[in-house]
Order: sequence, then C-alpha cells, then structure tokens
Amino acid sequence: MTLFAMPATERLAVTPSGAEVTGFTVGSDTALDWWHRLRAAYPETGLWPLLIDDDAPGYLEDPYTHATVEESLTQAYALDGAAILAGSDGPSPTCHDQVSAAEIPTEPADRPSPARHDQSSAAEIPTEPADRPSPTCHDRASAAEIPTEPADRPSPARHDQSSAAEIPTEPADDGEWPGDPERPGLWLPYDGNGRPLPITVALVPAAEPWLVPVTLHYGGWNGYPDPGEHAAIMRHFLDEYGAEPVFWSGANLDYLVARPPTTRPEAVALAWKYRRYNDGEYDFYRAETLTGLAAALLNNPVWRMWWD
Repeated sequence: MTLFAMPATERLAVTPSGAEVTGFTVGSDTALDWWHRLRAAYPETGLWPLLIDDDAPGYLEDPYTHATVEESLTQAYALDGAAILAGSDGPSPTCHDQVSAAEIPTEPADRPSPARHDQSSAAEIPTEPADRPSPTCHDRASAAEIPTEPADRPSPARHDQSSAAEIPTEPADDGEWPGDPERPGLWLPYDGNGRPLPITVALVPAAEPWLVPVTLHYGGWNGYPDPGEHAAIMRHFLDEYGAEPVFWSGANLDYLVARPPTTRPEAVALAWKYRRYNDGEYDFYRAETLTGLAAALLNNPVWRMWWD
C-alpha cells in the first residue's frame, strides 16, 4: 500500500459512470511533481492523476449524451485509434456488438512503468475500488457503471489488425523544415510576475489511462472526439509513443510523451495524426505548414492539444 504526505482531498465531481473524482489544490510550481508521484502510485490505486483548471468540474456536469457510458466503453475497446486518425475508422460499434461492456475490467493486466517514482509517507490513498454493479445495455434509468472485475477481457483493436489507410510519412506541402520550431511546455498557471497560481490535481478512477475519456464521458462537440473514439485514440498514442494525459480542461489536453518521434518521417506521420485529432497546430506551435508542425513534434516530450 502506498502512502503519501498528500493534502486532504475533496469531491470534485461524480461522473456519468458513477465514478467519484476527487482532488486537491496545489501551487503550479509543485503540480507536476505531484503528478509524477501519483502516476507512480497509479498501479496500486487505480486513480489516474490529471491537472485541471478551475472550470473543469463544471464541464463534467454537461456530459456526452449521444451514447451511454457502456456504449462508449464498448467503442473504446472495439475501435482502432490509428484507423480513426488515418480516416478509416469504420462504423461505430454499439451495445449489440460482440464486445460487451460488462466484460471490460477496471483492473489492467499490465500498465506501463512511470517515468519517475517519488514516494513519501503519511496520508493514505485508497487502493480498493468501491463495489459497483455491472451495467446492461437496457438500463437507461441510471448512469452505467464501469465494471470492476476482470472477467474475460476483450483485446482492444490495434492498427495492425485493421484495414486502415496508412498514415503518410511525407508532407503534402512545400514548407521548409524550420530550424527553431515553437515548442511550448505543459500548461501551468503563473501570474504576470512569475508567481505560481493554484491548480487542481484530480484523481480519476480508470483501469487504464486511455479510458479516462470514458470515465469522464465528455466530448462530442465540434471536432472534439466522442468519448469512445477519444479513448481509442489515446490507446494508440500510449502504445505508439508512450503518451500519457497530464492536463485536461474543457478544450485543452496536454500529454507527456515517453517515446516521441525521432526521425523526420516519423514526425511527419505524427503531424498528420495531430492535424486530424485537434486544432492546435497554429495556436500552440505557430505551424503554418505540416512540415512546420512535424518539426515542432520531432523529439518533443510534450504535446499540447486544443479544440475550437
């Protein structure tokens, strides 16, 4: 059992899945350290840390309504994130597809090792999930619960199992490769004099980091992915690049990336995916061409995303 000298938590929101999101407030100068410590504890706690802004709990009160949580969970496992980003995602699965939400666990078989492991002692983070009933596709009266027992876990769809179009590795523009591309770091709030401002560290119950969009059940507006699609995309980013969500707000998402692209063709392929995924290429990277965006993503351990 992992112990932390952690500030007292408070309830931030109850998600449509019935999961309680708790958290605490720290200064922005210590927030990333807290994220790493809680990330290291995640295999024991099942609580994924997310840095969130003040408005984020309010966004969770306006959840995605075009599918139930159980349907989004089914989509998360059935869809191929790489295929979605290549523009060949195929029809969206429903509750009646062969992957059942009731088969999906909240305890992962294997979780990636964190980049850092920094532990102290004191206040205890709970490690036992609450007992929740398994959902059925016909239960519409109450929010669907994410099941807690592993049962027979379906294999998530992977790119090599699909017929998705390949992601290009050559840019479609004639832009030159810039020598000094824009590379913003993670969003952390500071005032005009450089003093740290408060930020909330949220603890999100999730069997895998890529299932956070399903737990929160948020999205589906404008170009923001639906929860099931978003989870499938996150799974691809984690598998391919070791990308893990760190900061979330209503319209922004930042990742820390363990294995960013190291060659220009790999960076171009990621730039194509980035462009299909979100709208942040100019606002964050000042990239006016795909080549410029690829240069900004090459060997970059931080990704910033934004939806208009």
